[in-house]
Amino acid sequence: MGKVGKLREFVSRTSALRSFGEAVVRVPLAIVLIGTGCLLNPPPPAPRVDLGVVDEIGNSTPVRMFGGWYAIPRLTNPERELFEAWMFQEDEDFPSAIEVLDGALEAYGEMPALYGARGSLLTAMGFLRAAERDFEQAAKLEPEDPQVWCALGRVRLALDLPARAAASLRRARELGADPPELSVLLARCLRRIGRVEHALEEYTKALEDPRGARAEIYREAGKLVVEGEQDATEPALEQACGWLELATRLEPDNPEGWFVRARILALRGEVAGSLGAFERALELDPEAVEVWTHLALFALRAGRGETCLEAADRALGFENDRGRRAALQHLKRLAVAAPPADQSTKR
Repeated sequence: MGKVGKLREFVSRTSALRSFGEAVVRVPLAIVLIGTGCLLNPPPPAPRVDLGVVDEIGNSTPVRMFGGWYAIPRLTNPERELFEAWMFQEDEDFPSAIEVLDGALEAYGEMPALYGARGSLLTAMGFLRAAERDFEQAAKLEPEDPQVWCALGRVRLALDLPARAAASLRRARELGADPPELSVLLARCLRRIGRVEHALEEYTKALEDPRGARAEIYREAGKLVVEGEQDATEPALEQACGWLELATRLEPDNPEGWFVRARILALRGEVAGSLGAFERALELDPEAVEVWTHLALFALRAGRGETCLEAADRALGFENDRGRRAALQHLKRLAVAAPPADQSTKR
């Protein structure tokens, strides 16, 4: 039995409480009421009878405690439908959640919260065009809500509409929303439309906030630098090097972090450091053909013919594409013909 079924069963057995217009249930990290009320989100860290709680529309609601269970007075619709849809979503019963919200929209008319909730569900289900339409309607009904514009920007980015997504996200920022996630989303938009410098500014903004300083984002920002290696400036490389040092410290067993770090060190001419990072990436994922290929190319440029030959051979063992296999064979021929490394090579 899913969460909705269990809660309904509980409510059906609490007739004494229901006679007062209340039903109660305890769920970790949330205080909820089903049948006659709604989810109060976010709940206080430690609810107390004398403090009450503040519900999602800003109303102070008294809380009465029954031995560890909290009773919350009945709230008005459509909070009940929003909560029931949320519970169906928790059970991954998306069609039932959509049905509840469709009924609420029919019963109560156009309400931005209902469109927003349905848009989130449609996004989770992969129906991105329909989700975009719902978020657009929510933004039309409540144009001053930054969260709606954030959601609209996110789904437009997923639809590969980076320019329109960036416009929605900037509108959210104008309305006061500025979490690190918004900066990351904006960076991804700007990256796709070729505005690399501005994308790096947004990544920097996100990573300066402790909430946004995650290994995944450090790697993502560093990859942007190495992808534009021809235009990478020394300050940008230095910054990216610091990002990937932090990424590999936070997630030392993530091969992608070591791979990106190896490429950044290679661009800086740090041969020994780059080779060490390549080696660590391949220890973690010895069948990574892309890493072997980049190592072969870097070793050739650094005058390390034997390393190039070994890496190219390993890459050939995993590579199936005819064109890339031909390129690797060409690398091997160049490595054989290349002079040995200059002993003055930077380390």
